[in-house]
Amino acid sequence: MSGWKSPRGRVLSAFVLGSLIVLQSACSGAAANTPSLTPAPLQHTGTAGLSGPSAGSTPSRAPTTATPSPLQGTGTAGLSSPYAGSTPSPLQGTGTAGLSGPDADSTPSRAPTTDASNCQEDWCAYEGHFWLERPVQSVMGDDIDPTYRYGSTENGTREAHSGVELQAPAGDSVHAAAGGVVVVAGGDDQAHAVAGNSGYGNVVILKHSFPGLDQPLFTLYAHLQEIDVAPGESVSGGQVIGKVGATGAATGPHLHFEVRLGGDTIGDTRNPELWFQPHAGEDSRPNGALAGQILNPDGSLANLSNVVLQYTRLQGAVALQVTYLQTYASSAQHGDDEWQENFAAGDLPAGWYRVTFVIDGGMIDRQVEVFPGRVSVLKVRVN
Repeated sequence: MSGWKSPRGRVLSAFVLGSLIVLQSACSGAAANTPSLTPAPLQHTGTAGLSGPSAGSTPSRAPTTATPSPLQGTGTAGLSSPYAGSTPSPLQGTGTAGLSGPDADSTPSRAPTTDASNCQEDWCAYEGHFWLERPVQSVMGDDIDPTYRYGSTENGTREAHSGVELQAPAGDSVHAAAGGVVVVAGGDDQAHAVAGNSGYGNVVILKHSFPGLDQPLFTLYAHLQEIDVAPGESVSGGQVIGKVGATGAATGPHLHFEVRLGGDTIGDTRNPELWFQPHAGEDSRPNGALAGQILNPDGSLANLSNVVLQYTRLQGAVALQVTYLQTYASSAQHGDDEWQENFAAGDLPAGWYRVTFVIDGGMIDRQVEVFPGRVSVLKVRVN
């Protein structure tokens, strides 16, 4: 299966300074902690979608667009770029004072590996598992809503998200993200996988198998207006399985999409951004992804609402694009089995990123390079 898509005419030029455009979509949930160091909250303007204790609540409809001022990167010497080659090998970061990697005192290994724990310093790049097609293929519907990513709470206003949202008009076709077998097709009150969770509305769950993956992978498609498959039916990747709708806890049309690994329950979810095939970048090569693990001094996962990614393209340059993230807000949202990340962003333009966050009153600053068609994994531990 191809690991990326052909250009769609929607790639942001890395040379254009711009405002962060708030994509609008849709899920509702319960409140968590309000971040203190991020810009003004980014709000949905449309729909609610994922169930929870307060699934029926209506989000604020006043979107905020934040335009960050350019920030200088600090630079990191000693890293090479594999852009000239077709397949880059894992690259190690050089570290920054104040934080340590899980094994900062040992010698970094540059041998290809699928075990993220072998990254001896702050970051390295790996081949990802970009195996899933986008279930909505219209130009307006195949990008995720960046204001309510996997594991986020939309600035403390919602329940931690178990999936991602794809904005699309009602009646738009929903496609199987990969070939598989239908295990659930119907109202969520009929499915054991979503028992007691009435927010999904009409839902389809597919079971997939991939070479080299020793567990089944499941994909979930919720809020459907129409279901076009039946339990036990085999489907091919890209096949239409339903239509976008607003059933369940949704106040407007969109697709709620989940990835589940090993089991088909809500406790088995993973971040879909690390499974979707990336779009093509401005040079026709695929975008990449960044996954990060931030640890407290005791080794526990940090809970932060103020992780900022600044795309600088060139090392140490000014920010061209800014993405605001938070770490996964609940233990119900799991990191990748190998990388064990607690935040991530997919479909990122290749180039350098400045990653900053505040923890225990101090600002932490890292620079990470994202490569075409690869996942850069950052690991830091507060001393």
